[in-house]
Amino acid sequence: MLASILSPTSGSLTMDGVDAIQNHLWVKERINVISGGERNLYWRLTARENLRYFGSLYGISGPRLKERMERLLKLVGLEEAADIPVERYSKGMKQRLQIARGLINDPEYIFLDEPTLGLDIMIAKEIRSLISDLARKEGKGILLTTHYIREAEELCDYIYILEKGEMIAQGTSDALKELFQKSKKPRLIVEEPELEEALMEIIRQARQSADPAKQQTHPERGIP
Repeated sequence: MLASILSPTSGSLTMDGVDAIQNHLWVKERINVISGGERNLYWRLTARENLRYFGSLYGISGPRLKERMERLLKLVGLEEAADIPVERYSKGMKQRLQIARGLINDPEYIFLDEPTLGLDIMIAKEIRSLISDLARKEGKGILLTTHYIREAEELCDYIYILEKGEMIAQGTSDALKELFQKSKKPRLIVEEPELEEALMEIIRQARQSADPAKQQTHPERGIP
């Protein structure tokens, strides 16, 4: 719905004050979606051919498209592999090309759906660094969905926690840790909780609230 593919059954959606439902074509010009995994690319085409095709879908052509393609290939570190078919790429190379594809229309807002899914630790770190630069250096608005809590803690200024389609908590990383601390008994040793630990506790409490039969008392934790 946010990507203007489906119309919402209720509620409203605006982008920069503009009704995004009535003006979905206007919205599509200003957003893009980058998925994790190896989808949304044409494997028999080269990186350059992929970018040329997707750029043409946005009405970009000529020198403008060529300049943007070369800039993006350099940005994601694929200049030397630009004319190799994507089917010969590693997972990390495909994901970097995914990011280049998602930037071909110079979007103001980007939806990132598990962008480091299945990547090894070093490639995932490179992708996170690139995402951080897009937000903090290029001013892109980014909505990131991830199951990797450390990734959310590293990249996100504000976090929403979903459990079975319901939002059960929201806030900054520090604010979510404070929610966790309030439910714990004071400790003799002061230690900063990891965000992952805090969110697991928030989700556990939400599940217990939804199912009274599973509610238990844990005196050692001081948590119902």
